[in-house]
Amino acid sequence: MARTSASSKKSAGKKVEKKAAKAAKSATTPKAEKGGKRKWKPGTVALREIRNAQKTGRLQLQRAPFQRLARTAIQKYKDDVLFRKSALSAVQEAAEGYAVQLFQEALILMCHRNRKTLVPKDVFYLRYIRHEVDGSGKPDWDCSHIQP
Repeated sequence: MARTSASSKKSAGKKVEKKAAKAAKSATTPKAEKGGKRKWKPGTVALREIRNAQKTGRLQLQRAPFQRLARTAIQKYKDDVLFRKSALSAVQEAAEGYAVQLFQEALILMCHRNRKTLVPKDVFYLRYIRHEVDGSGKPDWDCSHIQP
């Protein structure tokens, strides 16, 4: 039989006691007792929502607020304009298509700049490349309430 010191035998006993105490403590945590709310990793829920939105073919913008916005924008140019329901839905479809394409290209630009977060500067640079805004940072139309 190999020789062992008395201190090593004592420390082995302490390790077993510590493991048992740790197991008992983890079993009585308040989160384990209540069942706890599931904590997802960052981005997991966002990816799930994106997949769900892609499966359904419905529009992302709500219909009534978009129609109010479109009607108020047209009133600047002409009063008493009537719209067909299909015309407003076509405008909404085009607006959402533009926004999706803008964000897709902005994400490519974001990756090119070695960033992990989309910042307003990326969208501005993209619109500048597309010639939608001039170099001054101000859009071609009046959006004084929005700062670039």
